[in-house]
Amino acid sequence: MKKLMLLLLALGLIAGTALAKAPLEKPLVPYQGDARAIEVEPNNDSYNANAWDGSDMQGAIVAEDADFFAFFAHGGTIFDFQTNPIEGGVALDSKLYIYDVDGITQLGYNDDGGNQGYYSLITGFEFPADGTYYIAVTGYSAYSTGDYMLTSSETVVVPPPANDDCDGAIALLDGVIDFTVDLCLYSDTYSPSYGGCTGYSANGPEAVYWFELLPGGSASICMDNFEGYADLAIYLVEDCTDIDGSCVAGDDTGNPECISYTSDGGGIYYLMVDTYSGCSVVSVTGEIVNPVAALSSDWGTVKALY
Repeated sequence: MKKLMLLLLALGLIAGTALAKAPLEKPLVPYQGDARAIEVEPNNDSYNANAWDGSDMQGAIVAEDADFFAFFAHGGTIFDFQTNPIEGGVALDSKLYIYDVDGITQLGYNDDGGNQGYYSLITGFEFPADGTYYIAVTGYSAYSTGDYMLTSSETVVVPPPANDDCDGAIALLDGVIDFTVDLCLYSDTYSPSYGGCTGYSANGPEAVYWFELLPGGSASICMDNFEGYADLAIYLVEDCTDIDGSCVAGDDTGNPECISYTSDGGGIYYLMVDTYSGCSVVSVTGEIVNPVAALSSDWGTVKALY
């Protein structure tokens, strides 16, 4: 009976058809890791699941296919699971599932959380007890085909830094800017809309900074990957509650990303050091320049200096 239920479950995963999704906003960025293993068919149900230790696993989905992986976890541990595009592979519109130790009870699911809504991402999943669980990858519909890299990472829950949002934004002073920041410590709080501020959405994590520009003041700032790789995005806004409506400069044309802005009326500006997807340690460089008021040269001012 259990084997029959598993067979019906696998068929249910792959039997449905689905409406076509919107085209990709821009080409997928291949996953940069190296596969340590390649899935072995048949693995269409939990009885035939491939053993998986969480290291990079390369797989492929053909029509009416499901790939199951057996994953041992300790109770209370928290993991992220993700499918990713691979170099030279065919893009896969995937779905990702987590099943309990019985191989039947669904504990987690995601369709559109990964790269551009084609690949899948389950974050912060806490395993309830020690045991062997099952991770399954399928296509978006019964006819979806393509390649993927299945990855996992154990999560240590740490509160994000204070400048994860505008309330805790870090002040930048006039002069040269030169620092690094690990965006993997941050969460995704803000994003412009597709076609707006940067030309694309920015669904990765961002760090927030602020500075003041006087009338005629300017800021020229660039960001680039320093350690690791992410598809970066940078933008400057006046109102964190209205990213699209208050954006004054933005760039997502290809790493590095750079903005340059001169303020006519002056004001407070929020710098979003963001990513279109992924996270990495990034470098932020540039300069903030505010005009200095000219000293009056009248005789009264001169006498007042002595």
